[in-house]
Amino acid sequence: MKRLALSLALFVGVVIVPPFAHAAISRGNTPVVSSFGASPESATYTVASQGLMYAWTYIDQTSAVSNIGVTVNGTSMVSMGTILTPWTSLQKWTFFYLDNATAGSKTVTLSWTGTANGEVIVASWSGGCLDVAGTPVGSTASTISMPLTTTGSADWMVAAMEDNSGNSPTGFTTAWGSGIFDSNGSVGAAGSHSLTWNLVNPYGGVGSPVALMPCSVASTLLTPILALVRSWWIF
Repeated sequence: MKRLALSLALFVGVVIVPPFAHAAISRGNTPVVSSFGASPESATYTVASQGLMYAWTYIDQTSAVSNIGVTVNGTSMVSMGTILTPWTSLQKWTFFYLDNATAGSKTVTLSWTGTANGEVIVASWSGGCLDVAGTPVGSTASTISMPLTTTGSADWMVAAMEDNSGNSPTGFTTAWGSGIFDSNGSVGAAGSHSLTWNLVNPYGGVGSPVALMPCSVASTLLTPILALVRSWWIF
């Protein structure tokens, strides 16, 4: 019986899992932007298929603001950090993600404490789950680099970026819209990758990168099968 269990485990690992081990990454629905006003500000966004949601927020503070947060249907998104606009030190930019967001309509709400106006921009990628998240980068230099070390061989890289001249960064196939950029395909082998942003009008810019790997469905396939294999192994 142990030989049968081992044979079945090998068959599952070698034959069954690889063809279905990963779902392809694709862009979700078009990014949406909330209105610009006092806290809270909300936007309705529909996740086309399970994957990662990304949000970036802009708050034009007239006085110090704090407690910046974004929720998706009441669930808090993970903050990658906040950075001040390099060329004025007044506006605050905060970047968020929610991994494994389920398909369906979402209410995305930005809130903060303090007197200011703000907005939230939301996007998602179907079949793309978090590999690694970066931290916000801001600079008044003419070139801004945002390094990440990926662990997958089919990773996409995505980011929200903004500068004072509306220029697109290099290292991306296309700008998606509303300050959201992505590679629109794999960036290549696992390892160090750096998104480089060359500014024509070098007052500066801000951004924060994320690497997505295909969401594995192996656990979905293997959980019931391996449970059965373990029961056979024991008996």
